[in-house]
Order: sequence, then structure tokens, then C-alpha cells
Amino acid sequence: ILRTMKPEMRQYFRNQENTSEVALHMSLREDVYLVLAGIEEGNRAAIKMFINPLQVWLWIGAVMMVGGTLLSIVPLQRRVMET
Repeated sequence: ILRTMKPEMRQYFRNQENTSEVALHMSLREDVYLVLAGIEEGNRAAIKMFINPLQVWLWIGAVMMVGGTLLSIVPLQRRVMET
């Protein structure tokens, strides 16, 4: 699957600083980060690419753990049979 990702280099003239905006593609299999590291003389750009496998599953596991904890804290209502 081909995707168009657009990392950016922003310049803030008032503060005299540059910042990099990361392009991010998330999926169930991996997260891909593209960073525009710099622009060299001419039309050349330096780009860094980071691939983090299975990152979304950490969040899914954390949500399941919180949900299970909340479920175990909630008291169960039991019917008491009167004799």
C-alpha cells in the first residue's frame, strides 16, 4: 500500500526558531514516522524514517487492563434467597 506522507519544516520568524512536524501513519501492524531532518543546498532534503511495530496493541492492552480493573471494582449485586 502506497501512501503520501508530508512531513514539514516550519519557521517562526518572531521567535527565530525552526520546528519539524512529523508525518505519522498508524495501523494495527506498525506505526511509521517520517521526519524532515533538514533541507540541504539545492533541492535535496534529509528525511528520517522510524518504523515501530505493533505500537497500537500497547494502547489496546492498556485499555483492556483499565476496563478489567473497573469491572472487578464494581460490586456485583447478588440476590439473597430468603428462607
